[in-house]
Amino acid sequence: MIGAPLVALSLALVAAGSPNDRLGAAVASEAHTESSRFLAIDVFVDSGDWPLASWQIEIEDETHAMELVGIEGGEHPAFARPPTFDAAAFLHHRVILASFQLDGPFPTHRTRVARLHFRMREQSIPKLVAHLRAATSVDGELIAADVETVPGEEP
Repeated sequence: MIGAPLVALSLALVAAGSPNDRLGAAVASEAHTESSRFLAIDVFVDSGDWPLASWQIEIEDETHAMELVGIEGGEHPAFARPPTFDAAAFLHHRVILASFQLDGPFPTHRTRVARLHFRMREQSIPKLVAHLRAATSVDGELIAADVETVPGEEP
């Protein structure tokens, strides 16, 4: 039986829309005259021994100097597709990401669930703050987990 937290997360994901139908509108911006660079940020969730079936993370850009230009999925097959995101949050220097899976296998311990690509002003020092809003196991029960963001490799 699917638990109430997983059902609520599922409904929130459907309401947010899919990545493909909102990405173009959300990241479109005017040409920048200032020098910029690109930065990839890997997002990890550590669920310990619990199988991770769903998660929701909010990441804030406290410097307001970065523009989100792409979102990739994670390293485990359960989260290989890009997560769903709240396109409206981009306007407020944050991104809300979420993903859920009904079919296993599910990752345990530390796994990369997404990679974010940012364009930022050349001289800026990024300061991202990540908040894990929810993580559930395969039975839909909330589980304790940690979230971490680290610089990734930009192609």
